[in-house]
Amino acid sequence: MRLAFVLGIASCLIFSIPASSDERWQQLYASGDYLEAARLARLENSDASWAFAARAILAHSLTQPLDESSRLSYFGQAANDATHALAINPDNVEASLNLAIALGHRVQIEGPWSPNALFLTWKARDHIDHALDKDPDNSWANATLAAWQMSVSHYAGDFLAGLLFDTSWEEGKARYISTLEEQPDSLLLNYYFAEALQLKSSETDVPVMLEALEVATRATPENKLQEDVQLQAVEMLGTLSAQAAEKVQLSDKKSEVDGSLRSKSVASTKPFIEFDRETRR
Repeated sequence: MRLAFVLGIASCLIFSIPASSDERWQQLYASGDYLEAARLARLENSDASWAFAARAILAHSLTQPLDESSRLSYFGQAANDATHALAINPDNVEASLNLAIALGHRVQIEGPWSPNALFLTWKARDHIDHALDKDPDNSWANATLAAWQMSVSHYAGDFLAGLLFDTSWEEGKARYISTLEEQPDSLLLNYYFAEALQLKSSETDVPVMLEALEVATRATPENKLQEDVQLQAVEMLGTLSAQAAEKVQLSDKKSEVDGSLRSKSVASTKPFIEFDRETRR
């Protein structure tokens, strides 16, 4: 499970490709050739093309079997691409979110208690806030902030999350649920919500996770990224369903044993009750 300390999801990986984008980028990205898609996008040298390059590099780094050093290098490349986009157009929403996600995954690899963790966490939040300032109703920006809130609260605890970041687990969870109401059938939003909830593994959240994963597994993937994520959703759903069924069986067995013990207890005390009655006569 690739869950970043400050983000938890790679939501903006599926932003709609800008209308001005070269069709080749879309084809390469949809087929999973993320590195070539990024290379071609950079050649255009526009804010949209650099933002798209960052998205493609993030998709590659999150879906390929890489060692930590290579993954960290790709996150650095994605951050550089997003920074190029923002240098051209500071108001590019996708670039802001891609940069925030790249920084978040860097913290994941380096460790939440690394020297740069606090700075990068705040930096990521700044870019998310900037995106929301420009587009307050953007579902992916809101989902990214929600995952940031949940991740920070999980790793830091609600007390420190409130003290240092003025946020909480429940606030992030509520924001995510509100975002899902806008896109209830989204494969990625539902899967990443279940993945974020898995951080705490609360018993009360299991039905919510199962419901989100069922939606994700029923959806029709639109590209290679979504196909890969759907496979992860199927695997997680199977694991959670098996665990839930096992707990039900254990609960039924415990109830059966408890009932049997109560019956034996009543039976074993009956002679003493009868003896007590005889002695009172």
